Amino acid sequence: MLKTPDSFWRPGFVFFINGGIIDMDTIKADKTLDAKGLDCPMPLLKAKKAMETLERGQVLEILGTDEGSKVDLPVWCERVGHAFLGAKEEKNYFKLYIQKG
Repeated sequence: MLKTPDSFWRPGFVFFINGGIIDMDTIKADKTLDAKGLDCPMPLLKAKKAMETLERGQVLEILGTDEGSKVDLPVWCERVGHAFLGAKEEKNYFKLYIQKG
């Protein structure tokens, strides 16, 4: 069963996942995808392609501006078996973190 989008997105520096707290400043990405300025569905398509280059357990950091990505990417992660680790707001964009499953 998919979670509602509100259960994924928590603005700020921490994200609640599996009852725990992850400090977004401590996540070390293995690869960064700059999706700023891209509209749906491009951030998701580029994230999917970038994940194919990672090994299980590695982390992809996505820089984005498309608000729909905040919903689309966590739902996609759950469908395909990746872990959506959380998000962090920056001044003019946000960062999303996905760990390859």
